[in-house]
Amino acid sequence: MATRSTLESRPPSASAVERVRLLTFTTLFAIGGTERHVVSLADGLDYSRFELEFGCLRRSGEFLEQIQARGLTVNEYAVARLYGPHTVAQQIRFARYLRRRRIHIMHSYNFYPNVFAIPAARLARTPVVLASIRDTGVYLTPRQRRVQRLACRLADHILVNAEAVRQWLTAEGYDPTRISVIRNGLDLSRFTPPGDDASLRRELGLPAGVPVVAMLSRPVSACRSASSSPGSGSTCPACCRRSRCRCSRRSAKVSPTRSSSRWRPARRWSRRGSAEARRRSRTAWTGCSFRRETRRR
Repeated sequence: MATRSTLESRPPSASAVERVRLLTFTTLFAIGGTERHVVSLADGLDYSRFELEFGCLRRSGEFLEQIQARGLTVNEYAVARLYGPHTVAQQIRFARYLRRRRIHIMHSYNFYPNVFAIPAARLARTPVVLASIRDTGVYLTPRQRRVQRLACRLADHILVNAEAVRQWLTAEGYDPTRISVIRNGLDLSRFTPPGDDASLRRELGLPAGVPVVAMLSRPVSACRSASSSPGSGSTCPACCRRSRCRCSRRSAKVSPTRSSSRWRPARRWSRRGSAEARRRSRTAWTGCSFRRETRRR
């Protein structure tokens, strides 16, 4: 089985001047943090050195059009569950594709892609297999966490986006020497440089000269920021007057439309956190959330 060390020890060959063939495997291309991260990486990749293509479990989502507009290959391996004859057949199909395309690096993101794609990449003897874990497993059952840990043992390395994730994986029994932290980043050139913030402070009811810390998040039952950073009164900005928009005081109470009971405490937590925030008068909930996008998730 080829690993990173064996690759480095091989003598140079004619194929060394070829572009590195990289396959990124994700669940789908809907609006989300991981999906946005994957698209940003596709934008910033040096295509004189890399040849990129995608694999996914569902060929859908808002970002799919952007990926296809770049002329990148996207192959779907649809499965209804992570076990069973059909899933094994799809994994064999994926392994054959990796061998036929002579993929150098297979990089999968999060639970379902990790469990599906990593064993197939090992079956195909892909030289470098990378796993990404980008949360602390709050939505995974104990069995799912064990399955992902077993799958990631087959990977050459695990990439995480925060020190908290690295610490959690180490506590879960992962080898810390095989985990690297690469934090999320943004292309700041896409944004207008900040100007006078006096109008924003007036809109949010914040006094002048007081330091402001911004936290961008999608509050659900897993979040505990309100209890650790007690806060504030809610101020509804002008965006509330838009027809399909809700200020985040309300959007904080919107939990994803799933039937599982573990998603339901989001409303109870957000009400409790908002009440504490109003008493402390230190935090302003602002922003917009479109219910249409929430239903998609």
